[in-house]
Amino acid sequence: MEEYVSQLKITGNPYTYIVSTYGTGSGASAKIVEKYLDGLTNAKFNLQMPDTWTPSFDLSTPEKIAKFTQNTEKDLQTIITNMVNKNDGNFVHKEMPIAITKLSYKLYDKSSKTDNFTVEDTCRSCGLCVKSCPINALELKDDKPAWIKEKCLICLRCLHRCPEFSIQYKDKTKNHGQYTHPEIKKFD
Repeated sequence: MEEYVSQLKITGNPYTYIVSTYGTGSGASAKIVEKYLDGLTNAKFNLQMPDTWTPSFDLSTPEKIAKFTQNTEKDLQTIITNMVNKNDGNFVHKEMPIAITKLSYKLYDKSSKTDNFTVEDTCRSCGLCVKSCPINALELKDDKPAWIKEKCLICLRCLHRCPEFSIQYKDKTKNHGQYTHPEIKKFD
């Protein structure tokens, strides 16, 4: 995220806003992005979605997913209305203090090691995990996913997009399910 935002060039005086999603806690992504925009931000919003960090959070049933999404549509409409009306302000809910976010970066670094991932025998070598990885951290070797980078973004897209749920993170994800937004074609 920081790499992308650091390359943005904003000219003129456009209405500039930040919209981020969060699961359990919103972190400090809006604050971090705002730092790169040098005070050019008119509004900050966030939207609760399922927490896809399944090493900790259980998304194994529709009811568990619904706990995260019960207000999503209503909140999204509120965000859209504020953006259309060009309302200024901080509309972020559950914003985490930056000090706690910095602490979590240390945990993130340890968690991002790709040797935390395993592939079960149910893998059918479709390659969707490889296509899904935003940083090309894995490839198919001998018809199985193999991580070729020491670290990744730990977005878990490979795990959530696998049609056989063959990719696991340590021993923590097997019973916690997968989540892909219903409007995304799961097996593309």
